[in-house]
Amino acid sequence: MSEPLLSFYGDDFTGSTDALEVLTWAGMNAVLFVDAPDTHALKAYGALDAFGVAGTSRTMSPEEMEVELRDTLMRISQHRTRITHYKTCSTFDSSPQVGSIGRVMDIARDYYPHVTTPIIVGAPHLGRYMLFGNLYARAGLDGPVFRLDRHPTMARHPVTPMHEADLMLHLRAQTAQKIGVIDYLQLCEPRDAIARRIHDMRSQGFDAAFWDVTEARQLQKIGLLLNQLAESDGPLFVVGSSGVEYALVAALRAQTEWVERAAHDGVGRAGMEAPEATGARVPTVCVSGSCSPITAEQILYAQGQGFLILKASPAELIDPATAATEMDQLVTRARQAHASGRSVIVETASGPADPRIHGVREKAVALGIANVTRAIAHATAELTLALVQACRPERLVVAGGDTSSLSARKIGIQALRAIAPIAPGGPLCKAYAPGCTMDGKEVVFKGGQVGRTNFLVHAGAVQAVAAYA
Repeated sequence: MSEPLLSFYGDDFTGSTDALEVLTWAGMNAVLFVDAPDTHALKAYGALDAFGVAGTSRTMSPEEMEVELRDTLMRISQHRTRITHYKTCSTFDSSPQVGSIGRVMDIARDYYPHVTTPIIVGAPHLGRYMLFGNLYARAGLDGPVFRLDRHPTMARHPVTPMHEADLMLHLRAQTAQKIGVIDYLQLCEPRDAIARRIHDMRSQGFDAAFWDVTEARQLQKIGLLLNQLAESDGPLFVVGSSGVEYALVAALRAQTEWVERAAHDGVGRAGMEAPEATGARVPTVCVSGSCSPITAEQILYAQGQGFLILKASPAELIDPATAATEMDQLVTRARQAHASGRSVIVETASGPADPRIHGVREKAVALGIANVTRAIAHATAELTLALVQACRPERLVVAGGDTSSLSARKIGIQALRAIAPIAPGGPLCKAYAPGCTMDGKEVVFKGGQVGRTNFLVHAGAVQAVAAYA
């Protein structure tokens, strides 16, 4: 294909790699950039089918979004891909003050004004289900399903707690746009009837509409509808989770020429589980800034498998008076262990009840720090850089969305390609970081909710399998 079909902007790094892997396992030549690429940068990676930009907007204020996103969306829109996707977390965590998805939609209206914006949040492959405008999510890959406002993690998120599962109500607090829903029953109608309904919604003044997604078999129809809207109305702006990529991939699979191409290229691996571990574990350096109980379980399991666990003090890391000493001690111990062939995890919290969380909040107040989450993420990114420079690992794992976003930039990564699946939303990637320690090395960026209990151990043992490894 001469021009990319799809471009996307991820509101954090781990969400961006989620979208990247869906496209890659479907046989697409897809690259994730840290900054919006120009034409020259796109051409450097061959004939791309899709490209993404890994952003940090999930932790931004609306004022910061105006600066960051207006420029980035303008640059992305100049490539005129058929569809541009603003990639949100599949739990849609956001608020009027932080990570406002409504503000993003307001900005995007200047570049994509023609169609009622589809909002597709459900991602059945990740245990996220949208029904009659309400969002439900699993707790972990195999856990029970909760309405989002009763979810054990998302209802108590430290920055953007989700107190409302009706996403129309949730989003109306962030934008004045008129928002509707294409519900489950309407999605059962013939595709042309749904397309007419969407066009009618635009004539009735609806700026955007949520689309229910309850099961994987709906995705092909949704993907075909998105392509149909893009072809009839020009470049299409879509908001939502990696359910958008799953839908577009399902639609592509309906095209004979794409199936033949993917088979010929030998890279079509959608839905692939991680390859079996060979037993040859790569000594891994892992940095975790996640408060998720799922990540805490993964760290505990890794400790039982021989990983060295170093407990960092986030209160000391954000304090200029103590940060250097705390970082030097952690780096020294990590370097010694890694040099002996042992995998190391440096973590700032063990689940949401860790007393270090309360301690760092008290320290932030004393220091006059308004955004403690951002301060911890910046400090953890500095720690990641120091660990990378001292240990020079062949494989790096970073856990936590904010930590991943800032760490990737701090260690000089310019672009990524997915090269092996580990768990949905957390692929093994090849890093392109010219002139920096991690150039050509392997990295994993993992959201707090991603992966089974053995994720961190498996991340050190999985072997690259993709064509661009």
